[in-house]
Amino acid sequence: MSGPASFVTSASTVDVNTFEQVQTFSAGIVGCRAIAPFGQTNIIAGDNATPASSTPVQAHWCGVAGLTTAGFVAMRAGSITGLSINLNAAAAGSNLIVGVYVNGTIANAAAIVTLTSAGSQVKGQATFAHGLYPIAAGDVVDVRIRTGSGWSATAADAAISVEIAS
Repeated sequence: MSGPASFVTSASTVDVNTFEQVQTFSAGIVGCRAIAPFGQTNIIAGDNATPASSTPVQAHWCGVAGLTTAGFVAMRAGSITGLSINLNAAAAGSNLIVGVYVNGTIANAAAIVTLTSAGSQVKGQATFAHGLYPIAAGDVVDVRIRTGSGWSATAADAAISVEIAS
C-alpha cells in the first residue's frame, strides 16, 4: 500500500501517513491548548467607585469556594492565549473586569475582559497571540475580578476559563 503523494492535498482516512523526514509547517502551528477553569459565586461590590481602581478579588480554582488557594502551578512553559467569562445574571451597577495574573501580578493590562453594566452583558471573551503573554514552568496563574462600589448584581455567579497553549 502506498501513501498519498501529499498529506495535505491527498489525505486519506484509510492509509497511514508516515513522515520519514523533518516536516516544516509555516502556518504557526501551536502545540497543546488547555483550559484552566475558575469560578466565583456571589460577586461582591468593589471597594472603589471605579472598577479599575478596586482591589482585585481572586476567583476560585474550578469554582470551589472552600479552597484556600486560588491559582494553579504551570507544569510547563506556555502562553496565555485566551480568557472568557460567563455570568448567570447581567452585569449591573458597574462594569466587571476579569484579568489573568501570573505570580500575583497582572499578566498585562490588556489581558482582561470587561463586561459593561450599560450593555447588561453576561459574557465576554478575548484571545491573545501565542507568545504575547508567556508563562514559565512553576509560575502560579490565577484570575481576579474587579467591580466598582456600585455593583448591584451581588447574586451573580461567574464561570471563567483561561486558555494556555504550549
